[in-house]
Amino acid sequence: MDASKRIVALKSFMEKNNVMASVIMNFENKYYMSGFKAITYSRPVVLAVDMDKTSLIIPALEENHAMSEGQVDNLYVYYEHPEKSHMGTSYLDHIKILLSKYPTPSGLERSVMPHE
Repeated sequence: MDASKRIVALKSFMEKNNVMASVIMNFENKYYMSGFKAITYSRPVVLAVDMDKTSLIIPALEENHAMSEGQVDNLYVYYEHPEKSHMGTSYLDHIKILLSKYPTPSGLERSVMPHE
């Protein structure tokens, strides 16, 4: 089963369970679901899936690699260098924006993502 079929299966599960968005943090699960295997995991890489699209949130050093390898609809890049800090310096900023439109529960990988 390729990544696109896995995403379809995940979206079907989400719909049946009234989950509007899923946030995937585990590197093996991100690769399994999106086909993207980051070069380094010293910085967070996030796969976000909702009913309309799939998105990768990646550090700038992974941008070119993700553009060629990731099987997703959108890339959101965060920059840690001060010269580009106005473009977003945290993956959390992108997660908040992506999830802010959903009043219902989101799916999180609790074993790998800090949560309250």
